[in-house]
Amino acid sequence: MLSFLDWGSSFRSRKVSNKEKDGDTGWPPSFPQSQLAYVLAAGPARERLGALLLDQERLQLATRLPESENLDDWIVLHCIDFLNLLNLLYGLVYEHACTSESCPRMTAGPAYEFLWQCADRRGAESLPASRYIELVLAWAEQELGSLTNGATNRKLCRKLTQRFHRIFAHLYHHHLAELLEMGALPHLNTSYLHFYFFVKEFQLVHSKDLEPMRDLIQLLLA
Repeated sequence: MLSFLDWGSSFRSRKVSNKEKDGDTGWPPSFPQSQLAYVLAAGPARERLGALLLDQERLQLATRLPESENLDDWIVLHCIDFLNLLNLLYGLVYEHACTSESCPRMTAGPAYEFLWQCADRRGAESLPASRYIELVLAWAEQELGSLTNGATNRKLCRKLTQRFHRIFAHLYHHHLAELLEMGALPHLNTSYLHFYFFVKEFQLVHSKDLEPMRDLIQLLLA
């Protein structure tokens, strides 16, 4: 079986055309298909979204490499932690809120769709968000459990963190309402900001891949 690294660019993102942005989702029409955009535009809701964070300095310190630790081992350890966090967060919405009917594509708002390319296909495939996320989490668990080489670790972890960020983006853009109702916002915010500091500290995710969350990042860092 080919590993993910043998597949080349197995995940790709694309901008969604203006035509695809149309549609009634129950949110104000100026923010179609993005609960995050709606909340960010509302004063009290915006304040609520940025509330209840752990101290930023503590989160930044938690990502820095201790003198006694190997860098590759440190990065892998954090990837395992973030995998576990995403399993928990996604577990809150997958059964009832994130279905093939409610989320027929893996998107982050109206402008971004993330595509999956199977090992035996040339073209990238649009999948329901639930299927895409399940494939990413299963792949990540398999690959992290079989790591042996430090050089391979870094290459793999860059791919992992890019895909993990897409899951965070989908949760914020499309399941923020459910997570707010569950009282999971503090955990979501803290998990994402910790993840953000980590990928920035070790340059694991390109700036362009953070673009779907740009406004939220600015809010959380304010």
